[in-house]
Amino acid sequence: MSVSNLALYRLLVKFGATEDEAETAATLDASTLATKADIADLKVALASLEAALAWKVITAMVSLTGIFALIVAWLTRGAR
Repeated sequence: MSVSNLALYRLLVKFGATEDEAETAATLDASTLATKADIADLKVALASLEAALAWKVITAMVSLTGIFALIVAWLTRGAR
């Protein structure tokens, strides 16, 4: 472990990381970390998933409202 990695390891342990977590973090190869471009791509993908989920939730709510309206109409048909 290089001097900077050892310093990082000690700092992580000092602030509460377990020894295994600190060792893993201190020995990570920088090429395996996400870049800003990777994070931007993930943000775009997340935004599109969020929009798709919102439409699915809206569709489900409208469908359930329609079903509820049909049930209420069916239950109250004899009250007229």
